[in-house]
Amino acid sequence: MQKHSFFLILVVCFILPNLLISQNFLQNGGFESGENGWNGLWLRVDNTGMSELVDHPVHSGNKALHIKCWGEQNQDWSYSSETLLLVDPQFVYEFSAWVKADQMKDYAALCITTLDRNQNVTDWLFAIKNTERTNGNYEKFSLKFKVTSEIKYVRPRFVGWDSCDIFIDDASFVIADTVGNNDVYVLENSHLKAEIHSDDFRLNIFDKKSNRQYASSGLATFLPLRVDSIKDGLSFHGIYLPEDLELSVDLSLQDNTLIFQLSADSLSDLNEEIFFPAPILSNAGDFFIVPRASGIIFPVTHHYPFWDFRFWGYKSTMAFVGVTNLASGYMIATDDPWDTGVEFVKNEIQNYYNLQLYHAPSKGKFAYPRKFYLTFVHDNGYVEMCQWYRRHVQQLRPVKTFSEKISENPDVEKLKG
Repeated sequence: MQKHSFFLILVVCFILPNLLISQNFLQNGGFESGENGWNGLWLRVDNTGMSELVDHPVHSGNKALHIKCWGEQNQDWSYSSETLLLVDPQFVYEFSAWVKADQMKDYAALCITTLDRNQNVTDWLFAIKNTERTNGNYEKFSLKFKVTSEIKYVRPRFVGWDSCDIFIDDASFVIADTVGNNDVYVLENSHLKAEIHSDDFRLNIFDKKSNRQYASSGLATFLPLRVDSIKDGLSFHGIYLPEDLELSVDLSLQDNTLIFQLSADSLSDLNEEIFFPAPILSNAGDFFIVPRASGIIFPVTHHYPFWDFRFWGYKSTMAFVGVTNLASGYMIATDDPWDTGVEFVKNEIQNYYNLQLYHAPSKGKFAYPRKFYLTFVHDNGYVEMCQWYRRHVQQLRPVKTFSEKISENPDVEKLKG
C-alpha cells in the first residue's frame, strides 16, 4: 500500500504542471456569461466612457466586450477581473486576449496588478502589453510574466488612456512555462561581492570599502535558461518575457564597478522599453543625484518633478544618475545615452522612490548591445560620481582642451573670438 501511495504522489508531481499549463484560470474570458467574473468599467471621470456586450463583431462564440471612452487628456480607464488569482514564483504566466482596436488616441493595454499575501496592491502596472490598431480585424495580444516571492496574487486588467473604441474577446490566463531552480551566483573582487539570484535576477551587493549592503527588488521579466562563465564574470542567456526576446546579460566586475551588457539579435523587433535591471532599494536618508542642467539633488521620499530622466535629453549634462547619503552610494552610467533613461518608481511597501533603468528601442529594433555600469562611491557622494564619470568618458572618448588642440594644430587659435 505504501508503494502504491508513493507512486501516485510521484505521478501527480510530474503530470500536474502539464495539466495546469493547459488550463485557463480566468473566469468567463469569452464574455459568454455576460460580465460575470469582471468588475465592470472604471473611469477616472464619470460619464466619459461605457462598456457593453455585443454579438458582433466577435472573435469566437456569441459575445464580445466593447469598450468605448471619450475622455479628454489625462483620463485613464480600467476593466478588471473580479477574481484575484493565486500565483507562484515557480511558473511563467501568460495573460492574453483577442482585441479589435478601431480607435485609440493614446493607448490601450493588457495589464497585471500584483498584491501581497494580505491582498495589498504592490504594483498597479506590474506588467503591461500595449495593443495596436488592428485594421478592422481581431488580433491576439499576449503578456508573459513571472512573479517574485513577495507577490501572492494578481489581478488581470485591461487599461487605457484617453479616448478609445475597442472590442475584446477570448481572454485567458494560463501557465506558460516553469521556472528553474533558484541558483545563487557570486562575483567577487577586493572591492565588491555581488550575488545574483537566477530565479528573479535579484541582486545583493556588498561594498567592502563603505561596509554597505545594497539589495535590488526581484525582476519578473527575465527568464534565465543558461549561465556561462566569461572573463571576470558570467553570461546569463534567457528570454525577456514582455517581448518574447532572446536576451543575453553579461556581468563582470572591475574594481568598484559591476558592468552589464545586454545583447540580442540586432534585427529583433523591440516595441517597448526593456526595464533592466530591477531597482536597487533606497534607504532613509538617501538622495537622488540627477545631472539635469546645473544638477538636481532631492530626497528619495520625493518624486522627480519631470517624470523621467532621459540621458539623451537636451538638458542632460552627463549620462548617469545616482543615489547617495551624501557620502557613500551608487551611480548608474551608460555608454548608450541616446536610447537610455530612468524612471523614478515608488515601492509601495518600502515607501521610497527607486531608480528604474530602461533601454528604448532604436527605430523599432534592439539594434545594438546596451552597456551600462553600476559603480559604488564611498566618501564624497555626487562629487565622486562626477569624477568617476569624467575619467570614464576620457577613456571612452578622450576630450581635448582648446590649448591641447592649438598645440597640435596652431591654426585652431584663429577660431578665438
